[in-house]
Amino acid sequence: MASGNGARIVPPAVPMTITQIAVVVADMESALRSYTENLGWGPWSVFDYKPPLLHGTVVRGQPCEFRMIGAETMVDGLGFELIQPVSGPSIYQEFLDTHGEGVQHIACMKH
Repeated sequence: MASGNGARIVPPAVPMTITQIAVVVADMESALRSYTENLGWGPWSVFDYKPPLLHGTVVRGQPCEFRMIGAETMVDGLGFELIQPVSGPSIYQEFLDTHGEGVQHIACMKH
């Protein structure tokens, strides 16, 4: 199989299992209410990630400080996380600025 640039794409030997999905949101309170009321998901563990708890952070190769709120729950064995950037430069704020709310990343783990 070839990619658009001619490089060969080699799939993993076994299918990867999705273990976590994160969605970047602009308003954590609204997102929590929506996911809970519309999908019945929860309970949620909510964390305020900021210095000094959040440390050694780098964005685009430059050291920086930022703050974000994270909320996590399990959905049928799948970790689901909401991330709201609060202050400072971050890939999460860049994503919101560029794309609006949506899926930021999918973390996969072999079993």
